[in-house]
Amino acid sequence: MPAFGRPGPPYAVARYWMDGDVRPDRAVFSGVSRQPTLDSVTLYHRLEDEPRRWAGRTGGSVVELHAYACEPDVPAEELAERMRVELTALWPEVAALRVRALRARVEAQAPAFIPGSHAGRPGVRTDAAGLYLAGDGIRTEFPSALMERSAATGIVAANHILRAEGAAAEPVSSVRPRGLLAGRRRPKRS
Repeated sequence: MPAFGRPGPPYAVARYWMDGDVRPDRAVFSGVSRQPTLDSVTLYHRLEDEPRRWAGRTGGSVVELHAYACEPDVPAEELAERMRVELTALWPEVAALRVRALRARVEAQAPAFIPGSHAGRPGVRTDAAGLYLAGDGIRTEFPSALMERSAATGIVAANHILRAEGAAAEPVSSVRPRGLLAGRRRPKRS
């Protein structure tokens, strides 16, 4: 249960161990749109040491699929299969890969924040000297998504401590806090 916000919708994670690899030009992480279930693909055998060693020994791959907001009460294995089938439509070479193992789960632990709740959430600084907050529920002055907000607020908190100790802070970069089209007037409809 998140400390701030409320639990978001269920999400599914399916990690597949396959008997072969996808094309070498596939990105390690890919966001997916226009699929009913599949939202992202991560090639862990190209990202982490243990899956890389496994893939090296077996000639296989370790592919993780995510559905960020899935239907409630659908079994994890069914969602995993839906995502795998959707991936084959995008990456046809996946259809030829045999599944050696699957770990699938559905959880509802990611926080969701209602519109307008930003101002009421705590910021990195607190009233207690030397105590700073970091996490996906912490208010920032720049746009950020959940995991990115956790990392960014951690850096901002560390920067406060570094500055207090006389050390150099780590820069935090962001997109513009206000969009290019913000403030433009909509054309009048007749």
